[in-house]
Amino acid sequence: MQFVTPIVRTTTQVKVSNQNWRTSIYGVYPEYVDIRDWPIKEGINLTDADQRGATKVCLVGMTVVKNLFPDNQSVVGQTVRIKNLPFKIVGVLSEKGQNAMGQDQDDQVIAPFFNRAKKTHGDHLRQFIDRIRGVGTTH
Repeated sequence: MQFVTPIVRTTTQVKVSNQNWRTSIYGVYPEYVDIRDWPIKEGINLTDADQRGATKVCLVGMTVVKNLFPDNQSVVGQTVRIKNLPFKIVGVLSEKGQNAMGQDQDDQVIAPFFNRAKKTHGDHLRQFIDRIRGVGTTH
């Protein structure tokens, strides 16, 4: 099976009521979690329908959860504000920890690519795709 996704990344404040946290926001295709081999801990993944419809839904990493929801409540179904736009949390990513360069991989929010890319880069979208990431296997 082969997967590929464009990625657009921004850094901004994410807010829930009186809590806020500065984090990375990734606009990706639903296949991103398969490419990164990143299981969903709770809830569901983004869908192709979310992608096509630029639905305001997202997945959150555990660092984001811990900083925005300090009372350890279930966050699936909660709403976070990204650049003052409401996004419904549909899933929580399992913990990955730090990468080889010491960056916290759990400190991110993942949203449908076209939603984030259009909001971030508008009509100049093609100029701002950060990277294309893919993985393939043959059997």
